[in-house]
Amino acid sequence: MLTAGSAARIDASPIKEMIVTDTIEYRFEPAPKKLRVVSTAKLFAQAINNIHQQTSVSKLFES
Repeated sequence: MLTAGSAARIDASPIKEMIVTDTIEYRFEPAPKKLRVVSTAKLFAQAINNIHQQTSVSKLFES
């Protein structure tokens, strides 16, 4: 979760890229240019499917 003014601080920092998930919507100020939002939709869909099919959810996190 980003606070007011954090977008400018992130853009001014030496951080090359900040990756966050889309689990919390961010729309309080323009997002930092260095911010990349990654969707969790496929992971949640597969987890729900695995639970429904009574198969392993932990396998989703194996490398």
